[in-house]
Amino acid sequence: MRRPLRRAGILALVLLLLAGVVALATRGGDEREPGPTASTTTALPPARSARTVRELRPERVLRRVEELRGLWLRRPPRFVVLTPDQARRQVQAAEDREAGGRVSDREEAVNLSLVTLLGLLPPDVDLDDLAGRITSQGTLGYYDGEANEMTIISKGPELPVGVETTVAHELTHAIDDEHFDVFRRVQGLREDGDAELAYRSVVEGNASDVEERYRRRYRIPQPDPAGDAEQRELLRDLPFGLQLQLGFPYAIGQAFVGALRGPGVDAQALVARALGDGRPRTSVEILDPARWLRKQPVVPTPLRPRAVLGDGWTQIDEDAIGAADVLALLAPVEAEAGSAALVARAWTGGEYRFLRRGGAAARGCDDPCWSRDAVVGSAAFAGPADARAFTTQFGRVLEEQRRATRVGTAVWRVGDGGAAVGLDGRRVTFAYAPTPELAIRLVREAPQD
Repeated sequence: MRRPLRRAGILALVLLLLAGVVALATRGGDEREPGPTASTTTALPPARSARTVRELRPERVLRRVEELRGLWLRRPPRFVVLTPDQARRQVQAAEDREAGGRVSDREEAVNLSLVTLLGLLPPDVDLDDLAGRITSQGTLGYYDGEANEMTIISKGPELPVGVETTVAHELTHAIDDEHFDVFRRVQGLREDGDAELAYRSVVEGNASDVEERYRRRYRIPQPDPAGDAEQRELLRDLPFGLQLQLGFPYAIGQAFVGALRGPGVDAQALVARALGDGRPRTSVEILDPARWLRKQPVVPTPLRPRAVLGDGWTQIDEDAIGAADVLALLAPVEAEAGSAALVARAWTGGEYRFLRRGGAAARGCDDPCWSRDAVVGSAAFAGPADARAFTTQFGRVLEEQRRATRVGTAVWRVGDGGAAVGLDGRRVTFAYAPTPELAIRLVREAPQD
């Protein structure tokens, strides 16, 4: 499923919040928590946070990152310092160019309709404002591979506390791009949302792994997220499902890379494989690295909803439903995250179809537009018990978080429309539609063998 936001940098507040989810999602009941091994280097005294780029000494940071990464950078980037507003405009302009202007605006509008219908975002969220705030308030810096430029975001004359570890993170991207062409690879996966997320999780997870080992080895001071009023407000305004989507590549990607650093394992070779042609293809492989090593195949879950809906409906989007999407669908609030993570780890395949009455350009109501839009999704799991767990939590989320009213067995009235979920062995199908009756018809008739 395509992500509602793409933004540079790392949101520390989200990562802190997701710590418990990461443990549940990646361990799966194992008492041993994967993660980066502790450095054996003699501990240094705590460092003082650099106040200027000159004090930061970028060449020294780069040498340290190269040693930790085990690879070297032939073209060191140029360093620039921008205000939050300047960075916000720069990131937005770069994303507009990357996504294709007006076409991307239409695609973003379709995606916003979809995620609102699914309940991943509340209808009153100003996504553009939220995205800009994430860049300007939740990010300390980012690397532009095309310009070979390292940008530091600073609200005042002195660099922010903790910027050195952010620079280490972004320099890891520069090294990985030079050796593995990671940015081009990410762009090549834009049409497969789950494959793109899986690969971005390796890219961001590897950089986060180096960042954490850098912080520990050199004892770099870190900011106190609770001490920044703007960041506290941003965290309050971020829906939890969006926090999961934003944090997944960093937090769970870092756990994936950390799990490759076991005794007797050539971690460098495994990371190279994951960044290269042997990359993970699905987000479940990030949740469970053993699935990646086994190359477990994806189970197809074909859907044919147009015959159910009849004339006048147009399919406007389709994509995979991955394990990360299951996690977000079942955990719109933090209290649901633990059980959702266990279901997500059991994912074996999935996809969705998003359809609109009157075509992609149809107007008529605000999102979620129940009279105009319908979505049907299907996912396969490792066993019937996992599929039942999905249906149970799906219904609980509808009733407790979306104020849905049950009108039949696994059928609800939600908002001005309907929702339904059905079970067939290891396969689950769910739907949102203009009426509960149409939703249950989609659940029963859209799945194909």
